[in-house]
Amino acid sequence: MSLQSLRALEVPDVDSVLNKLSALFNKQSTNWIDVDFSHWGSSGNERQKFTVLKRAILNQTPVTFDYFSSYGEKTERTVEPLKILFKGQSWYLYGYCRMKKDLRLFKITRMKNLKPLNEIFEREIANDIEQYFKSKHARDVTLVIKFDEKVAYRIYDEFDPTCIRKHEDGYFTVAVIFPEDEWVYGYILSYGCYAEVLEPIHIREIIKRKFEEGLKKYL
Repeated sequence: MSLQSLRALEVPDVDSVLNKLSALFNKQSTNWIDVDFSHWGSSGNERQKFTVLKRAILNQTPVTFDYFSSYGEKTERTVEPLKILFKGQSWYLYGYCRMKKDLRLFKITRMKNLKPLNEIFEREIANDIEQYFKSKHARDVTLVIKFDEKVAYRIYDEFDPTCIRKHEDGYFTVAVIFPEDEWVYGYILSYGCYAEVLEPIHIREIIKRKFEEGLKKYL
C-alpha cells in the first residue's frame, strides 16, 4: 500500500518492486490509487505543473512563470521553489520571489507558462511557514455565516464539522477564522444569495456594498 501511494506521487523505481511483490503475494492488481493535483475540467498541462515544481524543489532549480493576481494583473516571476502546500481548498507554491525579494505564496492555478531555469539556488525553508505569513499578511477575523440548506454539500466539503451548526429550520451557521482580505470577500460572495454574514458587522457591510455594486451592472 505504501509503494502504491508512492507510485501515485510519481516516485521513480517503484513499479519494478511492486511487480515483484504482487507476484510474491499472488496479487494481480496493484493499481488502486491515483493522485491528481489538478482541478476538475483542467487540461493535462495543469497536472504537469506539479511534476515541474516537484523536480525544481528537489533539484533546487529556480522557475519562471506568468502570475495572475486576484485582480487579474499579470506579472512575470522568477521564484526559488521551496515547498508545495495545500491550504483552504487550493494548492500553493511557497518560495522566494526574486522580484519582491521576499518569501511568497503563489496559487498554482494562477501560474501560467511555467519553466525551470538552468541554475541552482541555496535557501533554507522557514520552520513555521504558516506563522511567518500570519505575521506579514492579513489579520485573522472570526466570521459567523448563515447558510441556506441548498449549499449543504459545500459546507461539509469546505468547513470542519466542529464549526458547523444545523438549525431546526434547515439553515446552517458556521463560525470560522479566516484572514481578512479580498480573497475572503470573494469567497463569501461565491455563495451568492445562499450565505449571509452575521458577524462581524463591518464585513457584513462590505459584502452588502459589493452586492449593491454588482447589481448596478444589471440595471
